[in-house]
Amino acid sequence: MSLRDDVAAYQPWDDDEAADKEAFMQFLTTFGDKAYQRENLVGHVTATAWVTNAARDKVLMCFHNLYQVWALPGGHADGETDLSQTALREVREETGLTSLQVDKNLLGVAVFAVKKHLKRGKFVPAHVHYDVQYVIEADEMEKLIVAPEENSGLRWVKYQDVIILSGEEHLIPVYRRIMDKLQKR
Repeated sequence: MSLRDDVAAYQPWDDDEAADKEAFMQFLTTFGDKAYQRENLVGHVTATAWVTNAARDKVLMCFHNLYQVWALPGGHADGETDLSQTALREVREETGLTSLQVDKNLLGVAVFAVKKHLKRGKFVPAHVHYDVQYVIEADEMEKLIVAPEENSGLRWVKYQDVIILSGEEHLIPVYRRIMDKLQKR
């Protein structure tokens, strides 16, 4: 199955996610293979993961500084069309975890505006991330390894603490939606 098929078959949780799904489908239709390349300055496909333990009561949070704290490690597809593999690759790179199990069923879809910024001294114009989210189960006893280019720390936290710790306010509705979905599974 292709990403386009996965997104088309995905059942949105709420009106917000339904709108994001529609925008995602339009983006994939308009840009085709170019949707997977970060050189597409309009936007590009990304994959993120809700990294949870086997008991599904803790999630891995990434810290960059006091204000940037998030629970969805991930990144750009960079040409990869199997986004579950993109999510696995990014979680490995950003956390050092190797014992990972990905649920290939989409957990969510989201569309995020990215502000213009500098990355490694290079200007990146404003663009849009068309993101798919997966659940990845990890062994919480495995050693975490900080990737300095990506984060300054990693920590397992109880689900209820995600909202309190989050420094990315625009992600709070996404986290709530994810936790609600997982509670219903």
